[in-house]
Amino acid sequence: MSKLYFFSNGQYSRYDINHDSTDSGYPLPVGGYWTGLPAGVDAAINWGNGFTYFFSGSQYYRFNTKLDQVESGSPLPIAGNWTGLTLDAVDACINWGNGKAYFFRGGQYWRYDIKKDAVDPGFPLPIAGNWPGLTLDAVDGCINWGNGKAYFFRGSQYWRYDIKKDAVDPGFPLPIAGNWPDLFPSGVRAPVMLGYAGCDRAGYPGDDAMTALWRNTNLKWCGFYLTPAPNQGATLGWMTKRAFLTGLGWGLAPIYVGEQQIKVCPTCSANPSTAKGTTDAADAIALATRAGFPPGSVIYLDIETGDRVNDTMRDYYKSWVAGIIGGGFLPGVYCSYVIAKQLKSFDSRPVFWVFNIGKFAGGAKASYQSPLPAPEPLFSSIEFSTNWQLAQAVGSMKMPSQTVANIDLDSASVPDPSSMA
Repeated sequence: MSKLYFFSNGQYSRYDINHDSTDSGYPLPVGGYWTGLPAGVDAAINWGNGFTYFFSGSQYYRFNTKLDQVESGSPLPIAGNWTGLTLDAVDACINWGNGKAYFFRGGQYWRYDIKKDAVDPGFPLPIAGNWPGLTLDAVDGCINWGNGKAYFFRGSQYWRYDIKKDAVDPGFPLPIAGNWPDLFPSGVRAPVMLGYAGCDRAGYPGDDAMTALWRNTNLKWCGFYLTPAPNQGATLGWMTKRAFLTGLGWGLAPIYVGEQQIKVCPTCSANPSTAKGTTDAADAIALATRAGFPPGSVIYLDIETGDRVNDTMRDYYKSWVAGIIGGGFLPGVYCSYVIAKQLKSFDSRPVFWVFNIGKFAGGAKASYQSPLPAPEPLFSSIEFSTNWQLAQAVGSMKMPSQTVANIDLDSASVPDPSSMA
């Protein structure tokens, strides 16, 4: 599910947004997972390009999300490396999702332009009077929830901020204890969601291309089509490639293109029903097993409609989810962000992979090269999404040795969307 990390006194916890609870087995010591980070983490921010920055005292660490480790050369001093950020340490920071980031120290804050890599003119400014309702002397941690809300933490309390209204919501602050299950009740630092760059493409690009993508980009995972399915042919080339891809290091997201609400092509099938959902779940499990995915893996049902889900599609979705769970696998769903909340109201158990392609360039004229965007899936507008498809049918993915055409770009909060371990 969609994962968020919180730090406190040398420990960290992983929070599941979909379940609104801390994962079992946490907290854990920072040093046990975050290779190269110090125990004392003050603040963290996902820069949206495959790197996350962690701050500790007067220094910062650049964390390579694909490699899951701090890059060589870290730590470095904040002074001189963050243009205009005139502070001795960072208490908290937040990516506002609009090309700006905010940094807090004591009672002041700085607005940072990510593209220009510099603080905007006129900063710092006092928190008091500029963040209506945020009645605190300093910020311990903050996170943009991606749904128009941001959360600010100080001591044992938190505030929910409405970004559009530019004000704290009524009724806040509230205590962390009782509202954030099993999270550090006395205070949190450095809340952050990681972003793992991904891609998907109907036709398998070939072994050479997948090797080049792995070696020359920050891509960490890719979609994997299970075929033949009701709305996907048998010649896409993925079914025998799981061992090769995982051997390189790829995480995978197995996709089953089942029945659709309406025909999305002349030869496509649009016959959803309760009975067909059960049959297709068994088919998806058989295909995943044949491809080498073990029980417990997530299988994503591809629902292409961008309109409100009708009753027959609802029944199909519900029976497919139940059938996947009954067969020992985990359900996922790939869908438009427009219908994600409706599907979740029918059955909240699937892992969500949403497409919202309005924020990044796509289409035949679009061209990308590494580092590819890897923003928090929170910014998909669906806070419970684990994966976000952010650009479709990109014309070219350029690498030193070759170019891959007609590819979709994604981001996930986990390195392997087939595994929720």
